[in-house]
Amino acid sequence: MPSVADAIIRSLHDAGVATLFGVPGGGSNLDLIEAAAHAGLPFVLTATETADSCVRARRASSVEIA
Repeated sequence: MPSVADAIIRSLHDAGVATLFGVPGGGSNLDLIEAAAHAGLPFVLTATETADSCVRARRASSVEIA
């Protein structure tokens, strides 16, 4: 039986999410990261929420970070 984390990752994948970004705090976050790895969904670890938003913005083709 799939775990809750597996179901969440499957839903994200089905919705077109190609990459996960974040600052894991432990607990269930780590379960999601592990489920993503098993599903082949990359996780980008960032040091802070600000760094997270910069990485996301930079990956968008219409946004430049200076």
